[in-house]
Amino acid sequence: MTKTELLAPAGNLESLRAAIAAGADAVYLGASAFSARAQVGFDAATLKEAIDFAHFYGRRVYVAVNTLIKQREWPQLTELLEQLSQLKPDAVLVQDLGVLSQIKESCPSLQVHASTQMAIHNAAGARFLLDAGISRVVAARECSLDVVRSMAETGMEIEVFVHGALCVSVSGQCLLSSQIGGRSGNRGRCAQPCRLPYRYKDAEGALLSMRDLNTLEQLPRLLDAGVNSLKIEGRLKRPEYITEVVSIYREALDLAESSKQLDHQEEYQERLSQIFNRGGFTQGHLFKAEDSALIGQGRVSHEGVSIGHIVSARRHGDVVLANCTLDKALHNGDGLQIRGRTDQEMIYSGPEVMAGSTATLRLRQIPQAGDAVYRLADEQQLAKARMQAEKLPQIPFDAELVLMVDQPAVLRLHHHSGASVEVNGAIPSPAQKQPISEASATSFIGKTGGTPFVLNGLTVSSDAPLFLPAASLNQLRREGLVALEQRIVSSYQTPPARPWTLTGKATPPPPPEGRRLYALVHSLSTYQTLKQAGGCQLIVSPWDYREGKLEELLDRLDATDIIALPPQMKDGVMMEAFHQIQQAGHQMMLTNVSHLALPHKQPFLVGDGIPVWNNRAAKMLHHLGARAICLSPELAQSEIEELDQDLTEWILPVYGRATVMLLNHCPERVSRGLSHNRAGCRFCDQGQGVRGEGLQDRFQANYPLIPVHFPDGCLILMQHHTPRHLLDRAPEMSWLMSFHDESPEEALQIVQTYRISPIQSTDKPSLGRFLGGVL
Repeated sequence: MTKTELLAPAGNLESLRAAIAAGADAVYLGASAFSARAQVGFDAATLKEAIDFAHFYGRRVYVAVNTLIKQREWPQLTELLEQLSQLKPDAVLVQDLGVLSQIKESCPSLQVHASTQMAIHNAAGARFLLDAGISRVVAARECSLDVVRSMAETGMEIEVFVHGALCVSVSGQCLLSSQIGGRSGNRGRCAQPCRLPYRYKDAEGALLSMRDLNTLEQLPRLLDAGVNSLKIEGRLKRPEYITEVVSIYREALDLAESSKQLDHQEEYQERLSQIFNRGGFTQGHLFKAEDSALIGQGRVSHEGVSIGHIVSARRHGDVVLANCTLDKALHNGDGLQIRGRTDQEMIYSGPEVMAGSTATLRLRQIPQAGDAVYRLADEQQLAKARMQAEKLPQIPFDAELVLMVDQPAVLRLHHHSGASVEVNGAIPSPAQKQPISEASATSFIGKTGGTPFVLNGLTVSSDAPLFLPAASLNQLRREGLVALEQRIVSSYQTPPARPWTLTGKATPPPPPEGRRLYALVHSLSTYQTLKQAGGCQLIVSPWDYREGKLEELLDRLDATDIIALPPQMKDGVMMEAFHQIQQAGHQMMLTNVSHLALPHKQPFLVGDGIPVWNNRAAKMLHHLGARAICLSPELAQSEIEELDQDLTEWILPVYGRATVMLLNHCPERVSRGLSHNRAGCRFCDQGQGVRGEGLQDRFQANYPLIPVHFPDGCLILMQHHTPRHLLDRAPEMSWLMSFHDESPEEALQIVQTYRISPIQSTDKPSLGRFLGGVL
């Protein structure tokens, strides 16, 4: 039975060493370009060092190349892929379908994993990616354990996040940072606007800030579901965090695989809380945590651990002396935070104070009696983690010393992986007193201090009593160990890549001549108004997939209308919807990679849930049957112009609110403190839900919320506060207008205005922030 992998983050070489010392089976890291954590990429030299170091210890390395790639960056990308092909990581993580296609053509030996940025939510997506040559899927964080199990049953390797920070929006589908600040999460530069305060009706707080994930107690269930890899989040975290979290999960995983219980559960949970937690922990969507159980709206930074409270305080010269009654021991060097009317932080300097005693704290401001004291950093915990990170695993080897008369001494070294080396040394001389024996040779060859090697056993073969001086034996050992280390690294075998077996299901028509106008609508009344007026191709985005609702809607539409599937669907709902739409004769707009698995009989459109930033991705989708592709609102005008305009019908969004987040929690339910029975929720049906409501940021900008109803709860589309509006400034190509909260009359007026809009001329003003691109 294959062991389940424990996968750790590595933002730098120090963290990589910490992960290996703590017991990680594999690490994931990013190159200096095209990684979803742009702040912590490895350059060419350190990337080679990192991969060689991990392979020396028999640990796997996965390199993230999981951002979206602009067409102008293609030479830089291909250079990176060629470099990786030489460095031989165990896999490359990708989001961009164009990158996947490029790897399969030019670097077919590289194994490819689908990043969580690809937003794979169902078994259909896993099956499609098997045919696309993907070896492993990092499941979207919104998947339940049942969905993960169904994905594993396809034969795809499944990796799931088990600990660390959670994105509130579906990964790879979040545009909030880019649309309000020009820093794109799809480019590894997210500014984390989800950690800011928002207002929903009368509720205020960090309504988009997810608690940190913690599944320590659930590892046996993950193993039972067929999960292959348990992933710890944290490439931006310090090495002490990596050491502490990995070592705890290492012990828990080993016990789970032996069907044993993890003792001292409370102690381990406190250690995890102390090293870092954001608003407490949640078991996440994996284990059906819902709404208020997911959102830690009170505090978006490290929560720490409560260790006591203030009982009294007084001024003493320039400082405040506060007495704190302790529930837990306080150590010299601990980082504390006193929480009252205002927060103040300090580093405790003094002798250890035991739990139950009173400690005196030197503060800047006078706290109130009863103010809570939290420990943000436990110096003893950190010191222990730093020591543990230095204890890298030992590498055992066997040795054979061969001594022959008048022949150079030969030292052969063997590693359990099969790697072996042979080095030659000085010619031995006849022994005058004590010939070389196994015991005496062992005393020299076993002196491996300063290296990770440890001698397992040694044999000596000699055709006569012979002698070698200590210096010669030491030289043999040094040269042999250097050679063995190099041989272990060079002989490391990476896993074979899965082949590409995708075939197209439909033949798309050539791009049309001139401009084509599309309008996407949610409202039936808006649809009817625009249908009656004519002049544009209508795309209908259904918002209710509960029993009978889609069929009821399709009965009221024309077969020439296009149906846009939502970007997140479970297998059963997706297949039922697909068959109903096909039976009604509609073409479809696909908005998630999993939709490509559907058995399409006619060409389809690609929506912005399948981001296409380069010609390679467009060619792949065209091969699969795409007749038109919507351009991402994150692309600049110059970047759009670099795309092959003859390759497909490119559709530019010219009007409408961009969907900036896909939420799997409901702000209405969070505001009510609800954390269960999401499937039975009927607030929207009763006019009390999020429909017609929005989130307000600290500048009072309003982000409308649109619920898409499913049998087990809602997917909520969070819209940009300002509609995109490119009238008279958009390049001549097919255009898309999206209508969400506009009245039918407003929508009609906008369509008519765009229908007669002149072609952009060279003297038109700049497109500014709407087509300015992102970092």
